[in-house]
Amino acid sequence: MSKPFDAATKQLVQKDPLAWLRFLGLPGETVELVDTDLTSVVAEADRILRVHNPDYLAHFEM
Repeated sequence: MSKPFDAATKQLVQKDPLAWLRFLGLPGETVELVDTDLTSVVAEADRILRVHNPDYLAHFEM
């Protein structure tokens, strides 16, 4: 169940995903937002970032 702050945090991650990685102490030089189409469940709060150098995926669950 999503909470009122989920949508706002999702938008903040979308605006500057690299800043969120740095805030959490995760490495990465470039990052791109992965389009997650989860039509069968409510995915309003989920964010997945593809990070490069080093390569990994970061999943944000608000």
